[in-house]
Amino acid sequence: MMEALECKLLTHIVEDDDFEKETTHVIENVAKLSHESVEKILFNTTQDTRDQDMADLVRSVSVPGIHNRIKKYREM
Repeated sequence: MMEALECKLLTHIVEDDDFEKETTHVIENVAKLSHESVEKILFNTTQDTRDQDMADLVRSVSVPGIHNRIKKYREM
């Protein structure tokens, strides 16, 4: 973790006792940003898995027993 801090992959380390306070602080600062800035941050930091998700879904349909899996899912 210290290596990540030294090469600037992390900005700081938060102790467990301070986590909630620090989280609140970050949320308050993000709330000050423009909508466009938040969208850009999320776009650049969120992995787009839609293609992989669709491929996984298509593959799952080809596995025998799809009707039983759906039935069990609906019973949850």
